[in-house]
Formats: sequence, structure tokens, C-alpha cells
Amino acid sequence: MLSGTPARPSLHERLFMAVGLAMAIGLFFIGSEPGAGRLFHGRWHHVAHFVTFALFGAIWTLALPKVPARHIAAGAVAFGFLHEGFEILGHMHAFELRDALVNGVGAIVGATCGWLLLRRAGA
Repeated sequence: MLSGTPARPSLHERLFMAVGLAMAIGLFFIGSEPGAGRLFHGRWHHVAHFVTFALFGAIWTLALPKVPARHIAAGAVAFGFLHEGFEILGHMHAFELRDALVNGVGAIVGATCGWLLLRRAGA
């Protein structure tokens, strides 16, 4: 570390990073698929958004433990809004602010849970 080379991420961090990247790519594919918005109806629709982005925020917080959780949360919230913007093209509907807000709340809750797990583990 003193030589100026950054420390190599642990295996856990690399695995969480791979899962986080896979989720990000998957969310873009889901956003481009017209039928994806009909998978969950009613209340389950927002539960699916919340859980997905809570996992997204937690996974990225665990993947990047040296980055402040509030920065991860901000990035995940922005990604949630971007995802909803991308759905305009894929699902052919107007911007769904409620879905974007649910994504954002899920991302904040997930990043907070990830931060709590890191604190508990002593990272």
C-alpha cells in the first residue's frame, strides 16, 4: 500500500461487484422489455421495485466498503430514476414517478442495511 498501488479488493468484494454489475445490466434489459411491467400487479408491483433496489443498494455497499454508504445510496437512487427513464422507451409509457420514488427508497434502505452489515463485521 505504501508503494502507491491500491489494495486489491477481497473475494467477497469482487463477488458483490460482479452481482451488482449483473443486476445493473439485468435492470436495463428489464427496462427495455415491454412485457416486464406486467409481471407483478397491484401492490406487488411496488414491492418488487422496493426489494430489487434494496438489494441493489445493499450489494453495491458491500462491494465497495471503502466508499461512504451515502454515496452508494445516491448512486443507486440515481440509477433507479434512470431505470424508470429507460422504461419510457422499453415499456412505451410515461415516466412513473411513484416507481422511481419507490426505487429510491429501496436503494436507501438497502445501502443502509449494507452499511449496518459492514459495521457489524468491523469493516
